[in-house]
Amino acid sequence: MPGDPRPLLPAAPWARAAALLGAWTLLGVIFGLQLHGAARVAGRALPLGLALGWQLVEWHAWGALAPGIWWLTRRLHGHPLDPDDAWPPARAALGVLFGGLFVSFAHPALVATLHALMPALNPEDRAWAQIYAFLLSTRWAFGLVIYAGLLGTMLAVLARQRWREDRARSARLEAQLAVARLATLQSQLQPHFLFNALNAVASLVHARPDDAERMIARLGDLLRATLETGADRRPAVPLDEELALAGKYLAVEQVRFADRLRVREEIDPAARAALVPALILQPLVENAVRHGISRRPGPGEIVLRARTDGPWLELSVADDGGEEPVADGERRAPGGGVGLANVRARLAEVCGEGGWDFALRPRPDGRPGTEAWMKIPLVPPLADSPGPVEASSAHPRPI
Repeated sequence: MPGDPRPLLPAAPWARAAALLGAWTLLGVIFGLQLHGAARVAGRALPLGLALGWQLVEWHAWGALAPGIWWLTRRLHGHPLDPDDAWPPARAALGVLFGGLFVSFAHPALVATLHALMPALNPEDRAWAQIYAFLLSTRWAFGLVIYAGLLGTMLAVLARQRWREDRARSARLEAQLAVARLATLQSQLQPHFLFNALNAVASLVHARPDDAERMIARLGDLLRATLETGADRRPAVPLDEELALAGKYLAVEQVRFADRLRVREEIDPAARAALVPALILQPLVENAVRHGISRRPGPGEIVLRARTDGPWLELSVADDGGEEPVADGERRAPGGGVGLANVRARLAEVCGEGGWDFALRPRPDGRPGTEAWMKIPLVPPLADSPGPVEASSAHPRPI
């Protein structure tokens, strides 16, 4: 997920164990060098090897006790996926207290045992009880500090892990919700489109039955393609697929309008494989036919254009007749303009705030008619059709 920090430790168990062993060893070396330097300043003879050995044993003993402290920390904090798993406050306080007492006695005992078993670390051949009493009397306060530091660090690690899990869960839920909203918007288009197509067929049944039959056959092809697109539940498809679907719809309308409807495509080859929201052109083509071609007394033309502009993809559907855009820049269709409202809603859902532009305007080439124009991020084809993803402040949001 973008912006999500990496885990503090490697995921592989052996790599994690090696990293922790290296950390304890590094602490032992640092404190061993400090002990050797302090002895030299005080005028005492303490071999470097002996100083390093003592400190390595002490810090590796902390490493041996760390899993127990980690277990206690998990009981205090709860599992990252189940915050209710944590101990209640009173039990947690007792756990911290008894954990500190246990570590204060257990760490000197472990170090004394290692000293007694390793003659090189016990040149004076002291008994285990003597070594333990010395360590307990001189290390208990320092041991409590180390215990508190380990406990705090582990709590911070668990809090960070829970934050990562919550962030990932929120992202998954947001993506699922976005896909559900897109599916709802996409399904809203299908009855709207079907209603318009059936109206077109009905207008020919009595006057031109042969044309009506051809129109029904082409309508069957179009409905099959539309249902396949809906069954895929892909929020984005290659522009070529979207153009093919729009072409099937225009083929149906060409039967209805005969020579009155011409279709022209001006498609940048670099744009054909770019991903666009599924069924994004369908409402624009229907709008051009209904409010442009059908209200024009003579022949008319619909032009589909696509071109790349840096990180953007520009799409437009233009007609050359019919009504002009109203003052607020949007044609008003009977039934509240479901198609164009749906286009705006899906662009906002897929591309994010500020990641798209849409306008219904007079044709920029000065010819009569209207152009539905949009600008969306240019997204190259991927192995899997992507869903909505998080935006970057420096680049347009991908589809």
